[in-house]
Amino acid sequence: GVVSVDGKTCTTRLATEPYAQPQRGVTLRGLVRTLTCTLVSSNAFPCLDAVPIPSDTNETGHFPVAFSDLCQYYGRDFELVMGDAAFATATNAALVDANDKAYAFQLKENEPTLLADARALLAWPGVDTIQGEAERDPSGFVARRLRITPVNTTDKNKVAWPSARQVMSIERLRVDDKDNVLEVLGTRHFITNLRPKRATKAQWLTILRDRWAVENQTHGTLDIAFQEDDYPWIEEPQGMVNVFLLRRIAMNILGLFRAVTLRSDDKRRTPWGRLFVLLRDALVTATIAILDAFRRRPSPATQ
Repeated sequence: GVVSVDGKTCTTRLATEPYAQPQRGVTLRGLVRTLTCTLVSSNAFPCLDAVPIPSDTNETGHFPVAFSDLCQYYGRDFELVMGDAAFATATNAALVDANDKAYAFQLKENEPTLLADARALLAWPGVDTIQGEAERDPSGFVARRLRITPVNTTDKNKVAWPSARQVMSIERLRVDDKDNVLEVLGTRHFITNLRPKRATKAQWLTILRDRWAVENQTHGTLDIAFQEDDYPWIEEPQGMVNVFLLRRIAMNILGLFRAVTLRSDDKRRTPWGRLFVLLRDALVTATIAILDAFRRRPSPATQ
């Protein structure tokens, strides 16, 4: 039950509030912003919510609203919520912890004290470390190395957030064919209140990498396959938000069909363009006889 949250922005020629933030440049335009909540621990990567961000706030300030909605409607379905440094504030961390959920937020210079503390703790000798399997890319082999250590608020293992229990870093490494490190390509730092024994180091490697599915799977699919920026269909901001939601429902249905209903690995790799063709053909050729033959599901009242 891992949810990753990230912001998405589309533009419109209309800048009516509260659903569009006016932005002045050569011409006036409106930014229609939402917070995407994706269940990245599912093979289908369903979008659970797309929460409109009012024009008078931003991703950081609107996170409590999105998180409260997640707890209300999907509280039994997720345990951990992840986000980039925009969400890493003491207020957001305290909110998640108070609701008996776990957070894993990336740390950057917007929280300089936390970042400095995390770097110092992870630099100690003997910090738990695990290196994942190397993967080939066009320039050679790349691996990821996790460092993780517990923290508390009473001794030298101290960080500023009372709820924090662990800090972590993910290093992206250039390695040779024997996994020897040739170069550190980049490092990201994270903080979490999840108890140390709740996830193994190998699980954290997967969890922190899957965080990007909200961008690569959800936003990437909407941008490329659905061409959301090019075809908003409605320019009026509130109408755009309604189309956003309908489009994400369609994406979820097709994603679940591919990842859950289809059985073979090859079919589960069906490109989105092919899925669109299959859906079109089904809608065009379906007959009453075919529809009547579908398995009927009992209503919730009779289950």
